[in-house]
Amino acid sequence: MLAAGLEFLCWTLLGLMLGLAGHWWKSHADPYPDILDKDSPALNIALTEHTVINHALGHRYDDAGFWEYYSLRNLSYCVVCSVVGVLVLVYATADGHAAAHVGFCSVAGFFRLTPIFCP
Repeated sequence: MLAAGLEFLCWTLLGLMLGLAGHWWKSHADPYPDILDKDSPALNIALTEHTVINHALGHRYDDAGFWEYYSLRNLSYCVVCSVVGVLVLVYATADGHAAAHVGFCSVAGFFRLTPIFCP
């Protein structure tokens, strides 16, 4: 039971790291702003990467129209989507879980790490 809990924790931490990296990437590495005109969401949706989901969820953007880095709403969106996405990919099917388990253990072995749930 401890091994299964530790494996779940490892997958959750991987999703957390991916979410933090995605949030940083969206706010710092995006070359073009998502918001061109604050008064016209249809124009932003048609011409930029701003989607209906971004508008409906009320994501925060800075004055220049870029994804706001210091917004907890934006951060939580990225982290929750990443964690749920990783857990669904790993635990959706038994075959997928077995493949993810073998892949995780082989990568850990490459770095000379032996988690308790790896043989």
